[in-house]
Amino acid sequence: MSQNYCESLRDLREKVFNLQMSVAYLDKKMRCRNVVWKGIKDEDESYEVLVAKVLDVINNRLKLKWRKEDIEDVYRIGRKGTFDRPILMSIASLRMKFLLMSSKMKLRGTKIFINQDLPYNYRMKIRKQMEEKYFKRNLCKL
Repeated sequence: MSQNYCESLRDLREKVFNLQMSVAYLDKKMRCRNVVWKGIKDEDESYEVLVAKVLDVINNRLKLKWRKEDIEDVYRIGRKGTFDRPILMSIASLRMKFLLMSSKMKLRGTKIFINQDLPYNYRMKIRKQMEEKYFKRNLCKL
C-alpha cells in the first residue's frame, strides 16, 4: 500500500515538474518579441500618443526607420504613481527586436533604457548574479 502511494506521489511530482517547465517555456516564448522601455515621461496618453512617443525615440534617437506597423502593441505597465511607469512594447518580428536591441547603446547619456521582457524568475536570477558580482568587486577593494 505505501509503495503504491509513493509511486503515485513520485508520478504526480514528475507531472507537476513537467507542467512547470512547459509553463516557463511558453512564458519565455510569449515574451520573446517584447521589450520594456523605462524613462519615457508618463502622462495620461492614449494608445496613439504612446505609439508616437516610442516611434519618435526609435526614429530620431536610435536612427532606425520604423513605422506603426512594426509595433504590434504598446502599453504602460504598473500602477499610476509618482514615477514614470515602464512601457511594454510587442514588436512585429524578432529581427526588428534584434535591430532595436543592438542600437540601444545610442541612448547613452539619456534617461531612457530598453530591456528585454523577461519572466520574473529570470529577472530575479539576474539580479542575484549582479548583486553577487557587485559584492565580490567591492570585497576585493577592501
